[in-house]
Amino acid sequence: MALVTVVLNGETYHAWSQAVLRSNNSMIMLWITNSTEQSLQGAAAYTQTAAVMWEELKQQFSQGNAPRVRLIKADISNLKKGGCSVLSYFAELKRLCDELEGYLEPSVCTCRGCTSGAAKNAARNKEIEKLHIDSVWEVKDFSTLLNLTCY
Repeated sequence: MALVTVVLNGETYHAWSQAVLRSNNSMIMLWITNSTEQSLQGAAAYTQTAAVMWEELKQQFSQGNAPRVRLIKADISNLKKGGCSVLSYFAELKRLCDELEGYLEPSVCTCRGCTSGAAKNAARNKEIEKLHIDSVWEVKDFSTLLNLTCY
């Protein structure tokens, strides 16, 4: 089954590339639409490109991550070892830190003077890194670690 009707040869690259882009865009939009509950699609359903659809959904739903981020931070702060093994404790700590990091925006900046917000994202990422390091280094010796409680 062909995704496009234009066959690439030495003279049809432009038409072929446009057909491939349109086809890929349509497939991605269909995937996004089919993987989103109908009641949540909102304005994204009327966009022309997958990139715009993605951004619409991101703007609509990424704002709701703040409560989850606060809960994860609290879970990290409250994590205790108790009856868990040391490996289980650190595995849970890593899982929480990884989940928290997944909510952070990338901190790559390509502009001069950082008008993109990447500096703010980098500071937030550093906070996560510090949380992880502080949680690990609060344990000064193994006997202290054994006396903690795991939740």
